[in-house]
Amino acid sequence: MVRMTRSPGPGFMYVAVIGLLGLLAAPGMPAALAQSTAAPVAKPVEPPSSASTVVRGINDDGRMVGFYLDKSKRPHGYLFADGQFTPIEAPGAGATVAGGINNAGDIVGYYRDAGRTPHGYRLSGGKFTTIDVPGAAATYADDINDAGQIVGTYDDRAGHSHGFMLTGGQLSTFDVPGATTTLAYGINRAGQVVGYYEAGRIAHGFFYAGGHFATIDIPNAVRTWAWGINGAGQIVGYYQDNAQAIHGFVRDVSGHVTTIDVPGATATNVFGINDTGSIVGADIHKGVYYGWSMPLHAIGGERILGAAPRGGAGPGY
Repeated sequence: MVRMTRSPGPGFMYVAVIGLLGLLAAPGMPAALAQSTAAPVAKPVEPPSSASTVVRGINDDGRMVGFYLDKSKRPHGYLFADGQFTPIEAPGAGATVAGGINNAGDIVGYYRDAGRTPHGYRLSGGKFTTIDVPGAAATYADDINDAGQIVGTYDDRAGHSHGFMLTGGQLSTFDVPGATTTLAYGINRAGQVVGYYEAGRIAHGFFYAGGHFATIDIPNAVRTWAWGINGAGQIVGYYQDNAQAIHGFVRDVSGHVTTIDVPGATATNVFGINDTGSIVGADIHKGVYYGWSMPLHAIGGERILGAAPRGGAGPGY
């Protein structure tokens, strides 16, 4: 169990808290369970004019992306690097979210146009390229690897969600067999994908590679969401227990699961992990939302803060 100490600081980080059940063994994904303990120290950082801040992704040199809400609750994407926040605004967008960043600095995310229709985008070399799945009612790009493969989710005209992958301009779509909803959130350098699906109104994490799916259900949980995966196959996300509490987790390829709980928080979430083993996430403490990054191999870390209204949109605004 990882328990993080809190550094004092103003504001709070915005994030939604949802999660799902258990742990099914699959090839390359044994079902072992263990727990670890650490007490990393977090450092507060507050973006200018922010009413809320969400950390969504981190690359190997520690550059982070996400979004923040201004005082009018309008979302803006950002890049956080070397202690500085750089706004990311898609041209003509009413709202912008940054979801993932690779080691080349390419960023993916999504924006809402004037009619509030969501579109995915890729930002590379200062140029925005819109990503729309043909025929979709909405497209969300959530992560990009060093090969330029992009994963995300699209909604069809009937309101059902499906995963997609964009590789060298070639689009492929996928659904977990038997699922009513499939959402893809993370991809690593090997093209392995994680996300979550719903079946019978129960959410489960999934691992997808080579056309095959494996379910990720944390033991003794009732819901599990998988959000990120690195090159070592470590998977991060969060889960809900029988008491409805939300806990973050890191799962390695041996099946070892580390639960991450911030002391005093009503929920802890992990959204991303890089190849150096740093994770990003958020917690809720007395109705206040805090975001953070933390290296798994050392006691230390960094907390990204903002002041946000309670309620509102989830991490995928």
